[in-house]
Amino acid sequence: MMKKIISFVLFIILIVSCKNETKKNENQDVKTSVLPTPVKKEQERKIITGMVEAQIDGQPFNMNTFDQKLTTDVTFLDNGIQFRINDVNKKSVLVNMYAPDLLKHIPITISQQTSALEIEEAYKVKTQSRLEVVIPSEQPMQGDSKVLYTGTVSLEELSENKLVVTFSGNGFSSGSTLKKELFPMEGKIVLDNFNVYDFRTNNMN
Repeated sequence: MMKKIISFVLFIILIVSCKNETKKNENQDVKTSVLPTPVKKEQERKIITGMVEAQIDGQPFNMNTFDQKLTTDVTFLDNGIQFRINDVNKKSVLVNMYAPDLLKHIPITISQQTSALEIEEAYKVKTQSRLEVVIPSEQPMQGDSKVLYTGTVSLEELSENKLVVTFSGNGFSSGSTLKKELFPMEGKIVLDNFNVYDFRTNNMN
């Protein structure tokens, strides 16, 4: 009889002990479990859209289907703006514009072209622009790049979702030894949707 009582008591102690241990573990789980920190989503990339309509050396030049991987962000600098757009047919247009506080003076027109400056002089001139159009040939070569040499580049409009650049003047084929062999270049670049990389020291946004 005594053995049965002892066995029963041990059984009760075991049950109580198990319940206490389970409760203790549950409490520990509650105390140590941490809600996962929400991962901040990266800013969604915009699908770049727009068009280029131009006449280069008397020939039409058009772009409207952009390569989303090769087309760059529109980069804002303290005193300038840079971007390059590529289309799916390997055509491209490069635009660099520099002037003191350029982004505070839109619309702005620049008549000094980087390509017409000597290398040493280009570093000293604060207001200048470079516009280059690439028209790929069947066997790509240096001359595929048409660079504006004289004339103007104008930033007509710039907002969150709209960028308009126009250009007009005379250019030469990159790699040409005779820059006197100029041909007319004029056109309009419109971006309706684009991504921005703000590299200004004092971000105005």
